[in-house]
Amino acid sequence: MVTEMFALPDVECLESTHDLANTSSGVIPRRLGFTEVRREQATPPAAPSGCGIDVVWRLNRPTPPINGTPAP
Repeated sequence: MVTEMFALPDVECLESTHDLANTSSGVIPRRLGFTEVRREQATPPAAPSGCGIDVVWRLNRPTPPINGTPAP
């Protein structure tokens, strides 16, 4: 999915959000290289098992290689 989204020319970053209480959902963006950028009050309706705080993760578009040389 990440590869397909970055294939679109206007996509500069991807964001993923999950409830702070859902710790399992935080594993996925972390493994994909996303960075946690903020925590914010969730907009209702929140899941009954949630705590009402959203964790927002972001992955920026990779920089293209210079002169055909892959980035390290």
